[in-house]
Amino acid sequence: MLDNTFSPEQLRSKLAEARAQGAKRVRRITRPTLTAGLLLMASAVVTSSVTSMREGAAPVPGVGSVTISLNTVAAYLIILAVTPLQPRAVSRVAALLSVLVLVPVFYLVNTFVPAHLRNVRADCAAYADPRTRCRVELVLLILRALCVPVNGAASAHLLWRLCRNASVFQRVDAIWVAFSASWFLPGLSAVIAFTTGTYISDLAVQFQSEASGVTMLFFSLLGMSKGVRRRAHGWLASIGGETSAAVTISTMFAGGGLRADEDMLTRTQATLCSVSAAHVTLAAFCSSESADELFDATSPARLGEIDAFISHSWWDDPSERFAAFQAWRAEFKREHKREATVWLDKYCMQSDDAARSLPCLPLYVSGCRNLVLLRGPTLLGRMWCLIELFIFLTMRDSVDEIVVIPFGNAPSLDGVEATPEDASPFDVFTTRADGCFDARRASCTYEADSTFLAAVMDAFPGGIHRFNRELLAALARGEERWEARRSAVRPSIRGARVRPQALAPAHSMAASERGAVARLPQAPSPRPS
Repeated sequence: MLDNTFSPEQLRSKLAEARAQGAKRVRRITRPTLTAGLLLMASAVVTSSVTSMREGAAPVPGVGSVTISLNTVAAYLIILAVTPLQPRAVSRVAALLSVLVLVPVFYLVNTFVPAHLRNVRADCAAYADPRTRCRVELVLLILRALCVPVNGAASAHLLWRLCRNASVFQRVDAIWVAFSASWFLPGLSAVIAFTTGTYISDLAVQFQSEASGVTMLFFSLLGMSKGVRRRAHGWLASIGGETSAAVTISTMFAGGGLRADEDMLTRTQATLCSVSAAHVTLAAFCSSESADELFDATSPARLGEIDAFISHSWWDDPSERFAAFQAWRAEFKREHKREATVWLDKYCMQSDDAARSLPCLPLYVSGCRNLVLLRGPTLLGRMWCLIELFIFLTMRDSVDEIVVIPFGNAPSLDGVEATPEDASPFDVFTTRADGCFDARRASCTYEADSTFLAAVMDAFPGGIHRFNRELLAALARGEERWEARRSAVRPSIRGARVRPQALAPAHSMAASERGAVARLPQAPSPRPS
């Protein structure tokens, strides 16, 4: 049972205050990185400009190398300051970078590669023992020529992510791929050229040039590391506006009024876990009763690291829910070439700790990168499912991370509208025959919780009526995104829903699934739906 001693107006103001404070903390942390990157880039521009203005003077050894190193570090710091918490900034940086990575392509095609080819021919003819030197120069020529298709592909990948309405996390990944691709081959070729002494004999200049090559190579490899980025972004997420607001909602769930509950974040970080999608079985969808042995399949996780929060209604057919989940899992694996990590209540909430874990639900939701709704016939009528969507919409500035998978006899959203603002909540059902929707009429296991959660939804910025409109829009957008992903796989399933599957009889289940069903303890559901 949840505490209901609060005012929606107070909660709404607290949510706005928490988001503002969280955003201020993120800016305070990312601003030094961005400032340092801009200062380094300005230093590189000034150094290059001053050198180019020295008419008739001999070139200063190593200036070009220093300029390249400064620009490399500056680009890394600037991109590192752009996090998934800033979807608009991510889109702008992706659009700008898609153009910038093409600039070297024109230089390589028009100037560098042709000149290099002429030098290779002349040098190979002049060498007394041309075999080794020519091979090195030929390798360098190939590496630099490869920069043209690699940079072009990186630019096309960025534009594809922008045009396909990809999630903010996918766009961030595309930005880092473009950064690493544009610096890796030049860095590798510079290291090979200057360590072999192919062009430069002056040891001091050679050392500086090697340093620039190593710098490019090091930061390009660092940019490819998703682990480094996820840890950085997870840390930022743990102090950001999304999590700050989630702490406020969690405090309401736990009771105690509007006091600042920093222990809530600590508790969440201690209990947050995830399970690999490959370990999720049909038995996990067959009953809402707790099965603590499933918790053994989970692993500890950090905020911002889990791929998806799985929202579903226990009232929907288990085999259909499992089929919908497997369809999403297959699509995720096809796109990312790995198994997804998910938060699923049956695995990630222990029955003996449900009272402590349930108030952390808002933080669990905000700590996941995507929200996946398995929308069956009853999902929109279950209060906890709507609360999970409410939390995600409240925490995020974008709905691009919501995926909705309709299945079975789920009612179509075509023609469904939010309830008019002048309608009384006592006269409106969840989905009426006239095509109106009101989240306040959803049901919950405990009637007192229904009243409390309906009041929580009323704290949505703009009130419950705006929440109804944005919920329907997010569901429609999520279904469109799912259909677009499915249609991109193969034409034969274009526009098709996940088809219901009959619940497998016990004798046809795998032995592990039969055992899991048989051993389910008789205890209340950890997450009443």
